[in-house]
Amino acid sequence: VLGEGRVPIGEIAVADVDAVLHRNGEVVAEGNSSAVLGDPLTAVAWLARKVEGFGVRLRAGDVVLPGTATRAIDVVAGDRFVAEFAGLGSVSLDFI
Repeated sequence: VLGEGRVPIGEIAVADVDAVLHRNGEVVAEGNSSAVLGDPLTAVAWLARKVEGFGVRLRAGDVVLPGTATRAIDVVAGDRFVAEFAGLGSVSLDFI
């Protein structure tokens, strides 16, 4: 999720962000960013090397989603999800 507020990379331990996922007000998953290959930055570095073999280069400003801190959760119409990320804030999503 991209918002107007930005956190400089040096101000957060990217490999240790706790996450809590709520569905309809109930906690359904908890995790940590270390679930993404031990460190999301490791996943981005791997991706950059991998796509280079196809003649593609990641550029400054590219948006890369390296993985998820929690397990996948099934959704149905009417569900409301809120994901909280320690030190970063939260995001919500309604399925209609």
